[in-house]
Amino acid sequence: MLSEAVMFVCLLALLFVFLRRKKRLTHVRFGRTLINLGLFVLVCASLIDVLVIGDGALFDIGYSHNAALEIWHFIAYIPGLIFIALGLSRMLPAIERLNGEIKARKFSEQKQREQNERLQLAIEQAEKAESMLLDAIESMPEAVAIYDVDDRLFVCNEPYRDRFKDIADDVVKPGVQFQELVRLSVESGRLPEAIGREEEWISGRIKEHRNPVQPIEQEFYDRQIYRLSETKTKSGGIVSIRTNITDMREREKALEENRAKLEEAQAIAHIGNWMHNSVENTHEWSDEAFRILGYEPGATEPRYGNFIRRVDKEDVDRLVEVFESVDSVSEPFEVEFRVVHEDKKITYVRLIGRPIISETGEVSGASGTIQDITAQHMFERELTQAKLEAEEGTRSKSLFLANMSHELRTPLNAVIGFSEVLAKEIFGPLENERYREYADNIQSSGRHLLSLIDDILEYSRLESGSIELQETEFRLLDIVRSSKTMLAAKANEKSIEITLSEQLNICLRADERKLKQVLINLINNAIKFTPDSGRIELELSMHEENFISLYVIDSGYGISEEEINNVMRPFGRARYSVSKSIEGTGLGLPLAKSIVELHEGELKITSNKEKSGTTIEIRLPKFRVVETSKNFPHLNLVARS
Repeated sequence: MLSEAVMFVCLLALLFVFLRRKKRLTHVRFGRTLINLGLFVLVCASLIDVLVIGDGALFDIGYSHNAALEIWHFIAYIPGLIFIALGLSRMLPAIERLNGEIKARKFSEQKQREQNERLQLAIEQAEKAESMLLDAIESMPEAVAIYDVDDRLFVCNEPYRDRFKDIADDVVKPGVQFQELVRLSVESGRLPEAIGREEEWISGRIKEHRNPVQPIEQEFYDRQIYRLSETKTKSGGIVSIRTNITDMREREKALEENRAKLEEAQAIAHIGNWMHNSVENTHEWSDEAFRILGYEPGATEPRYGNFIRRVDKEDVDRLVEVFESVDSVSEPFEVEFRVVHEDKKITYVRLIGRPIISETGEVSGASGTIQDITAQHMFERELTQAKLEAEEGTRSKSLFLANMSHELRTPLNAVIGFSEVLAKEIFGPLENERYREYADNIQSSGRHLLSLIDDILEYSRLESGSIELQETEFRLLDIVRSSKTMLAAKANEKSIEITLSEQLNICLRADERKLKQVLINLINNAIKFTPDSGRIELELSMHEENFISLYVIDSGYGISEEEINNVMRPFGRARYSVSKSIEGTGLGLPLAKSIVELHEGELKITSNKEKSGTTIEIRLPKFRVVETSKNFPHLNLVARS
């Protein structure tokens, strides 16, 4: 009884469920109807079982025999099961199709979700790219603007807006026409080249803008120069980039001016520059290099063949040898050769160069200068010729002076001798005392003239280089004392004191007679240019490493810096000696200088700084000192150069 009741409830519940799903199962209506009908039959059969069939029925009608029950169950349940089976047979394909549709829908929904995600990502990337593009455009120092296919402003950066800031700040915004912006610029007078032909210029500018070909340059009212580059996009828009190139143009102008100055300087100095790249086998010549080689600038290609073609045939091998040595030596080089032009004109040329070393340490070429030295070469030839002629003239002069000196000395010795005979009254007394005075004057003048002739002859010998030193060893103090003794009478006439330093007691190896002649000349000059009661000092210094210094110091009139060079020239005299009529030939100091230099020394003259007078320093090499005093005191000189 219980099992039939449970079955009835389950079948009734199942029927109720299918009836409730009526609207949702519309696409399997026939199968659903068969199933509902089969369930209804089964519910009815089950209800009958519960009510009247079997031993446990509510209303026992005596129908409980097993065979009868089996027939009842077959007759009552089989039709319902058949209807359900038929309904399921019709419903299963629909369910399969429904499952397929569900899978397809799920797949479609998944694809839709993925597509939505990609679309969202694309939108985010596009927004990010747009933001980056705008940021990049805004951060560019150039004035950048993008116009759409209708020539309306799409986007621009701050530098572009600044161009219109002081004339129409609120106009430069997306959507404004390009033509309107151009007209604003022209009407405000910002483009000097458009003044007087405004409409024509605007028309031409719009045409250039819509059909860009190559960059153009514009100069504005403030003398700023801009390069405008415009490019057409695939969509038909225009990208405009305006770059300030004022500084670049100024540098180019300065560079061009410097280049012109360099070319002018090269043309004046006849110096050109060149460069050879051995890696690319290229040559570069300046304009002056072309002219030196006999070519018009740019008229021929700068290459080795055109260069070597101009070199004199006798100089080619030597020049090629120099070029070939560059790779192996890698050092600067210099060579002189001749260049023969087409008109057979010969030019003397000096080529200076140095190799170009690459980063790998290999020679990659050379560069340098080429100079026209024709004038210098001719000058050197003339100078050499003049030197030869001067040397010949000097030899002729020396020979003439030697001959003339000999010719003059012979009668002059006779004059001096006869005047001495008369002055000493060797052959008897002279009746008139004035004759003796005249004889003394003749003798004195003759000796002075003889001394002058000796000086001239000595200087001519020194000048011609025909005098050789007769070196001996001697005491310097001895020749100094001897010179003092010879000039003592002249010094006593002016009450001049001559003092000698004990430091002079050294031994030298030199030409004693020549060195004594120098001392006599210097002391004699000091006496002549020192006033009465003056003082002359001779001192020695050996404190320098390479030379000793002999000083002749006087307290005389002194000499100016300007006159020092003059008195060192032959026959040159100081202004004081001329104004005071002090006798002298002007050969004493030049003779002394030449003799000292013959000893590999130096003679220097300075005016005393602390008091009046002059200091003459004789510098002799220290190797000429043979012996020195053991205790050599330090000097306190009156003056030193």
